[in-house]
Amino acid sequence: MNIKVHSFVDGTNEEYIRDKLKSLLRRMEQSIILMTIILLIINCQNNPVKPENYSPVIFYLVAFPDVVKPNDSLIVICNAYDPEDDTLVYDWYTSGVVRIKNGDPNFPALYNTYENAQIFYAPDSQFVSAPQDTFRIQCATRDRKGGMDVETIFFLVIKAYWVVVTVAP
Repeated sequence: MNIKVHSFVDGTNEEYIRDKLKSLLRRMEQSIILMTIILLIINCQNNPVKPENYSPVIFYLVAFPDVVKPNDSLIVICNAYDPEDDTLVYDWYTSGVVRIKNGDPNFPALYNTYENAQIFYAPDSQFVSAPQDTFRIQCATRDRKGGMDVETIFFLVIKAYWVVVTVAP
């Protein structure tokens, strides 16, 4: 910064006046910056930014049939939509002993599928508490922009057993 002082009325040192002016300008710059920051903060609090993405919504998750025997198959359908009409992907999770068709038999999940329905296989009878047991399947639907919704459904597995009825004469 180059400041020139042309006249001195009271004999004040030119260097002293130059330093005072520089100091005054620095304080003014700092005050302007501080006021700008305060105005930005106040403005942001009064006008919050709306989210750019809305999460998908699962209307329902349904299993058919919802009562099966060991090793039987069932289909689970996830009915979901996205408010911005984004393409949805579905992640399917099981309790481990419930198998997913075309899934890894050693891994209880299937990720990033575009199908809103999957076929599952009920566990073998060795994993079913006699005479029946409840198992779960979970579906998460995502829009790949950070939005997600999750639902869980339960189904019943009944061991097959015979009942002998004797009719007395």
